[in-house]
Amino acid sequence: MIGLVTCFWVKNYGSALQSYATQNILDKLNMENETINYSVANEPLLRRLNIILHKLRYPSVRKAKIDKYINKKELHKSEEYEKGVKDRIQAFDSFIKDHIRFSEQIKDRKHLEEQSLKYSTIIVGSDQLWLPENIEEDYYTLTWVPKGIKKVSYATSFGVSTIPSMIRKKTREFLMEMDGISVRELSGVNIVKEISGKNAEIVLDPTLLLTRKEWDNLDKRNRMIEEKYIFCYFMAKGQKKRKFAENLKEKTGYKIIVLKHLDEFIPEDENFGDYAPYDIGPIEFINLIKYAEYVCTDSFHGTVFSIINHKDFFTFSRYEKEVQESTNTRLVSLLKLLGLENRMNNDEIMNATITNYDDVDRKLLKLRENSLTYLKDAIDWN
Repeated sequence: MIGLVTCFWVKNYGSALQSYATQNILDKLNMENETINYSVANEPLLRRLNIILHKLRYPSVRKAKIDKYINKKELHKSEEYEKGVKDRIQAFDSFIKDHIRFSEQIKDRKHLEEQSLKYSTIIVGSDQLWLPENIEEDYYTLTWVPKGIKKVSYATSFGVSTIPSMIRKKTREFLMEMDGISVRELSGVNIVKEISGKNAEIVLDPTLLLTRKEWDNLDKRNRMIEEKYIFCYFMAKGQKKRKFAENLKEKTGYKIIVLKHLDEFIPEDENFGDYAPYDIGPIEFINLIKYAEYVCTDSFHGTVFSIINHKDFFTFSRYEKEVQESTNTRLVSLLKLLGLENRMNNDEIMNATITNYDDVDRKLLKLRENSLTYLKDAIDWN
């Protein structure tokens, strides 16, 4: 039995679909598996407070707390926003309940250690589970896994280009105990080598290990929006990318379908788009990309599912200025691997048509084979 350590509980399309994909891939390999049903929220109060205090040393965590406070204020200002967020959460909860296979609910750290004895291998990944603040939390590090149980990472990301000095010792310690390390971008390979001296492999995000046909098996419904449309999936603030989409609308005459206020309340979303559904779970998210004429996104997984579904898409930097926590690196890495660098857009409407998805598919097939080989070898599959 394999135990999966993921961030399934986050209301994020990429996180939910990664969890589903990882489970599905192991099922295809006839490897019995389940997602470990643990959250630090179940820990005793003193441990939770200690974790929070340590995490507050990081600017990104402090910003997230401020944003959460702002979001709560905005939530109560708008009936539509408040109801919409509840509908979105319900759509996510339904998907997780129907499509993710769980262990029994883990009560605390001691219970976690006891239950881990049932597994031969525990896999952590993917997503930005090794962010410095997550290393502080000490769950995605797998330090709680007893000796004799294999510890493997699959496409796990640090989310930063360098590890802060205050967490480097702890990072080295958990990396040295890993039996297999794979990451999603070159910066992760460099971090692992610099801190631990170990080699890490670059592999595809698990969502890219499933084919278009396999994703179609998850979403068997007809198109949700009958008319032609531009789908906009922007995680971050920024007027420039929204203006680009409006220019594309003007050029094509297609309506804009937008998912608003995803990670936080975004003022620029308020008057943006022609139709903004909230009751969109992970399956509906795939449907909106699959049937769009164009996709505009600053999201890694918005880009991934555009590629899987052979869409004409435009990818924008998540942040308008490079920052240490930026997700831009993994986007650029993926597009370079597939020869799609020209989809990273800044100012003007490019030639919108991708004429050679055959070449992209060939590259993707090779990368998929390499990634599956790593996974099989890491868990001693035969």
